[in-house]
Amino acid sequence: MYIFEQTQKINKPLDEVFEFFSKPENLGKITPNWLKFEIKTVPDQVMKKNAVFIYKIKFHNVPMKWKTLITIYEPPYLFVDEQAKGPYKKWVHTHTFEEVNGF
Repeated sequence: MYIFEQTQKINKPLDEVFEFFSKPENLGKITPNWLKFEIKTVPDQVMKKNAVFIYKIKFHNVPMKWKTLITIYEPPYLFVDEQAKGPYKKWVHTHTFEEVNGF
């Protein structure tokens, strides 16, 4: 199993950062343009435990559908999305948020 980890420091209040990352419509804003990301679920769907989101991307111009399930949702500190259907055998994406030096 492969594990990828990335840390970002964002100079904004914790609640504001969590809110941005937990809105599915913002995923397209942070996904590289070359993946041609499209969200296929209702645009105003709310992030919560057991919510399901469906996306479409193109990798090397090959279209792929991706369905994720929110398995953990603990605002403003954590949410986890797991692939329910998609290109990987298993995909678990853990998003953790913490305040550092007032941000």
